Amino acid sequence: ITSFWEPSGESTDKGATLMAKMVKEQLISYKSGDYQKGISQFRNNMTNIFELIKEAGIPVIIGTLTANLRDQVPFATVDDKRDPKAADVFNEAKIEFARSNFHKADSLFRYARDLDALRFRAPGEINKIIMSLGKNYNAVVVDVESVFNSASPGGITGSNLMVDHLHPTLPGYLKIGNIYFEAMKRFLPAGSDAESGGINQDSLIVSNFSFSMLDSAIANYRIINLKNDWPFKPGRDLTLLGKIVPESYIDSLAYKVAFENFLWETAHNMAAERYLRDNDLHNYALEMKVLSSQYPFKFSYWDKVIYGFIKSGDYDDAYPLLLKRNRMGSDEFTLKWLGNINLMKGDAASAVMYLEKSLMHKTDDAQVYFNLALAYSGIKENEKAADALKKCLSIDPSYPDAQSFLDQLQK
Repeated sequence: ITSFWEPSGESTDKGATLMAKMVKEQLISYKSGDYQKGISQFRNNMTNIFELIKEAGIPVIIGTLTANLRDQVPFATVDDKRDPKAADVFNEAKIEFARSNFHKADSLFRYARDLDALRFRAPGEINKIIMSLGKNYNAVVVDVESVFNSASPGGITGSNLMVDHLHPTLPGYLKIGNIYFEAMKRFLPAGSDAESGGINQDSLIVSNFSFSMLDSAIANYRIINLKNDWPFKPGRDLTLLGKIVPESYIDSLAYKVAFENFLWETAHNMAAERYLRDNDLHNYALEMKVLSSQYPFKFSYWDKVIYGFIKSGDYDDAYPLLLKRNRMGSDEFTLKWLGNINLMKGDAASAVMYLEKSLMHKTDDAQVYFNLALAYSGIKENEKAADALKKCLSIDPSYPDAQSFLDQLQK
């Protein structure tokens, strides 16, 4: 709620988190004047946005907000003599949850959140406004809060889907993506793959997610740093970093990125080099995939990850990357391996197309000529196959099986 936030100027405290740097007006009591101003501002801003969208005739999908109710202790409790203390209500909720009185616990957890005078989590009134706007403007409302609750113990969202007070875990983000995707499908043409459920978006996201063990370690250290500062603690524990002992080479790189301003790109390159030295081609290729995803126009990263997959014999993972790389810029290596993999798959016509293009970049590759001969043979172009074999042998007279293949064709 924007009226609750005002920049307080840059902190000179090295390692201080953004939250610890930016909030000036920290405590706002439940239903106080400032609280009501924030609610009104949100309602008015969203109404103005919906009016503009309505005038433009644009369909809208809006989602409810969710937060860590079960495992986030209220950040700030004020004694205003009007309402109970947020911490007391939260503790009562924990007791009811332990007794499996989930309905009562849910109400108390929500009340504790609303009483929390440090407004990092939106109060329940915000979701009521979102629901009302959706109804008034005929928008599609996806109830993110209900989905998170239904996937949580006791029906109350906690650290099972949240890394802190309100930021979801990866499974949490997948749930958000899924429910928005389902809502979007109603706007898609009837019969399309996505509209008919032909796309399994979760599996596609997970299989194509460019995220390595190094990224996971960096994230864990950053969460540790986040929770070592206000508002999770009254002040930073300056001794914490000295207590952390990295357990591996990857851990040590992550520590440098998280706490010592070490470059993320350099760390991933160093991790890739270590994996390559250890002949761990899977993790080498993954690191290069992460880098190529972050820097899509640094072709060297694409080439390295493709090389890693090819060297390990993982042609299924190499092929879509080769296609992307080829769209960004053709070269001999990319075209050659698109041809080779199509040949292995039995698609001789596609193999011919790519291998012929490869020869436009490099004309003295015996392997390309030999594989091109195989591809020509696959489409019954035996004279072209024989010519390709002759060129192969002129470059490398001892190329394996080339002479016997040529003799067979000439017979």
